[in-house]
Amino acid sequence: MAVDLSKFKKKVEKKLPILFLVEENNHTSLSADVVANILESCLRKNIHTEFMLFSFGSEWTLKFPKLNNNIPHFADLEHTNLRELQRIIQEIRPSSQTFLGSALEVCKAILDDPETTKPDRYKPVVIIIASRVPAQGWEEHFKDLLNNGRSSNAQVYWLYKSNT
Repeated sequence: MAVDLSKFKKKVEKKLPILFLVEENNHTSLSADVVANILESCLRKNIHTEFMLFSFGSEWTLKFPKLNNNIPHFADLEHTNLRELQRIIQEIRPSSQTFLGSALEVCKAILDDPETTKPDRYKPVVIIIASRVPAQGWEEHFKDLLNNGRSSNAQVYWLYKSNT
């Protein structure tokens, strides 16, 4: 009796989505080192990642880190294609009065979108790197990210670096 190999699926590695939200004035070598160390640890442990990097400050933007010299085999890392995110970015009209709040709104929209953050991935990780916390206007968006929709499955870490 012949075995029908078409009934078997090829094992596909699950990926770990990582979203970095980096304060613009903190987008320095310190932030680059933190991002590089996290991604390098994932590579060493053979964890397949997808990542994107937001910068917020005078405005929020979506950037991809220039870390080629800091991470061995950086070209092998997969990051989310900007074209895939254009639809979400164009649809989002952040309502927050702070740039962190706006970045959190965009982050939530990306995590809640099943086409961008596919269901066959590990639970996403959000890493916020900031040197200060805005006085107001971001808390509601942070709670919404943590408590509502698909984004509530994400693990969120806040790395706070004081400039004093």
